[in-house]
Amino acid sequence: MPTFTSSRYTISAATITADLTLDTLRDAMLQHRPDHAALSGGWASTEDAGSNLRVPNAAPPVSDPELLDDEGDYPRRLVARYYYFRKDPQLMRAYPDAAEQQHHYLDAVDVLISALPDRPKVFQVLFASGNGAMLRGLVRALRSAVLSLDESGSVRHDGASIAFNPDLFLWLLVRARDDRQITPSTEISDVLSATARDSTRRNTLLSDGVDFDRPALLVAVAEIDHLGLARVSLRDEELNATVTADVWASGKFSIIKTETHYPDVVGDAETRLASLQDLAYVLLPRMIQVYGDGADGWGDAKRATEIRAAATALIKRYEQKVADHDAALVAAPPSA
Repeated sequence: MPTFTSSRYTISAATITADLTLDTLRDAMLQHRPDHAALSGGWASTEDAGSNLRVPNAAPPVSDPELLDDEGDYPRRLVARYYYFRKDPQLMRAYPDAAEQQHHYLDAVDVLISALPDRPKVFQVLFASGNGAMLRGLVRALRSAVLSLDESGSVRHDGASIAFNPDLFLWLLVRARDDRQITPSTEISDVLSATARDSTRRNTLLSDGVDFDRPALLVAVAEIDHLGLARVSLRDEELNATVTADVWASGKFSIIKTETHYPDVVGDAETRLASLQDLAYVLLPRMIQVYGDGADGWGDAKRATEIRAAATALIKRYEQKVADHDAALVAAPPSA
């Protein structure tokens, strides 16, 4: 049940390319409402009250997807919930002779859709991702709505505008060490964990804080490993918030609720929705833009310098360890 107000979820991003508008896409969604009798999925609002989520043999209340006006850094958005009916083997065993509806419960996935600036006919879709079956059902429903408006339209699960080059993770660690202020408003509060994958696809988890004093990180950098998923905490003065999230290069992220703080926001559901939009529409795009601009000198030469520095630091570290070991042996009294 990955909705935007769930206690934990991962956001994924997709791209719609089609000759449509948010208004016409909403109209297309209105033509396909959930049908309890037919057990067919459909579109509605993201209102949680009376939603009947995970209730057996139940239909959602009738409601409509909503259009939200642009606000600050948020673009104009279409927010909707796709309801579908999931068969439950336990219900089948408990009620073997019951109607088919009795064997299903209601589930859902939420989406936020916005036009990408300066890219006509291209839209970003943010959705609370779940298992493969859920994803296929959502993409089918979304593609059906798009194709009803433009036969040549497409829906691609590609990370949209929040996917980035994995090299950004090394840049992020260097900036956290050298200059945490990535814009006048936004700073890197901390990089709490990161993963590194070597050429044989073996993963190393660096947790409890990631910095260049840790040999495991120096090895990952010196070996030119693929740095991957990172848990990063970003502080923004304009938003008056600290948002902590697991971030993937593929355009996925998962908000860490216990380490995300909004002094002016009361309520878990409001915090989750605010942090989702702030990360997707403000903080991640800023970070990706600063990395891509290269105004801080990041590029091939700087990357090579960091790799050489990590290798040199490792050599010095282990040379010192060997020297200390040898000195301890000399100083030790001879054994009887």
